[in-house]
Amino acid sequence: MNAGSLPSQRTDIFSREFDGELVLFDPVSNVTHRLNQTAAFIYLLCDGQGTLEDLVREYQAAFNVEPEVSRRDVNHVLMSLERLALVDS
Repeated sequence: MNAGSLPSQRTDIFSREFDGELVLFDPVSNVTHRLNQTAAFIYLLCDGQGTLEDLVREYQAAFNVEPEVSRRDVNHVLMSLERLALVDS
């Protein structure tokens, strides 16, 4: 994902919070996904408005991590979400 992309959640994904995790259901693949706290935080930021750099800054502030850690974590989660077809960029 490049710095200028605007990741957004797919509009047909169903989501519910359950036991401190975010549970997503993809009706196309008929698969359920469970996101931990950090992955859920990043997924919820994917509103089609913020750039990758915006997400990195918000994650860094929320979890009080160094910029390089934030960038690595956000990139890793976004790549996973894209691979699972849960977000569009």
